[in-house]
Amino acid sequence: MGELVSAQTLLKETRKAKKALVSINVENMETVQALLEAAAESSDPVLVAVSERTLSYATPATFVAMIRAVAAPLEVRYGIHLDHATRLETVESCLRAGFNSIMYDGSSYSYESNVNITERVVEMCQPYGAAVEAKLGYGGDEKGLDGEKESLLGDPALAKDFLSKTGVDSLAVSIGGNHGSHECGPDINFGVMRSIRKEVDVPLVLHGADGLRGEVIRECIRLGISRFNFCTKLRDSFSRAVMERLAEDPDVVDPKKYLRAGREAFKKAAKRIFETIDKKD
Repeated sequence: MGELVSAQTLLKETRKAKKALVSINVENMETVQALLEAAAESSDPVLVAVSERTLSYATPATFVAMIRAVAAPLEVRYGIHLDHATRLETVESCLRAGFNSIMYDGSSYSYESNVNITERVVEMCQPYGAAVEAKLGYGGDEKGLDGEKESLLGDPALAKDFLSKTGVDSLAVSIGGNHGSHECGPDINFGVMRSIRKEVDVPLVLHGADGLRGEVIRECIRLGISRFNFCTKLRDSFSRAVMERLAEDPDVVDPKKYLRAGREAFKKAAKRIFETIDKKD
C-alpha cells in the first residue's frame, strides 16, 4: 500500500544510503499515474511535485486526492510537494489540502525580503509538520543571461546566514542547473557546491536537473546534493507522445487513446531517472 511519508524522513533515508531523493513535477492524472507507477516499479521513494502554476489548472485538493488514490494500491513511499511557491495564500491552501512539503521561492526578492518571507513560511508549516525548502540565487541561465552565469551562482556565506535566520529544512542552491528548455545542458560548478556544503549541513537541492549526465549526478550526490528536481524533459516526452499519436490518427476523438501514449512516455522517462539515481559507479 502507498505510504505518505514526510520529506524530512525520505531525505534522511536517501542521504544515509548515499543516494538522492527524486522530485518530479506532475501536471494531470496521467502524469501522476506514470510517476507513481515508475517509482513503485523502481522501488524508489519520490516527491510528487506540483508547481504553483499548475495549481491554476486544478486545485491543491484535487491533486492531493489524485495522488493519494493512485498511490493507494502501489508499494510506494512518497511525499506531496509544492514547487516554486511565490504566494503565501498558495502555501496555506496546499497545507490545508494535505501537502507535506513546501518550497517557497523568494529568490526574485532582495535577500532581506527572502529571509523575512521564508521565516513566515516556516511558521505556517510548523503546525502541519510540513518540510520547508527555500531558494537562494538563480539556477544556470534561468534569467536567460548566459554572460551573467557566474554572478547568479550561490554564495556560501549567504547560505549559512540564510539558514541560521530561517531554519528551513532544505536549501535549493544555484550551482548551474537549468530551468526550462535550453539548447545547452546544465553546467554544474562543483567548486561552488563544495564551498556551500562546507558551510551548511541541511540537505541541498538541485533544480533544473534535466539533461544532467549520470556521472555528473553521481558526483553531485558525492559532494552533497540530496535531492534532484526534474520537470521539463518529462513534460516534453508526454506532449510529444500525444502529438505523435494524434498525427498517426488525426480522427481520434477518444482522449484515452492519445493520453495513454503520453502516460507511457512519461513513465519511461521517469524510470530512466530512477535508474540513473540508483546506479553505482
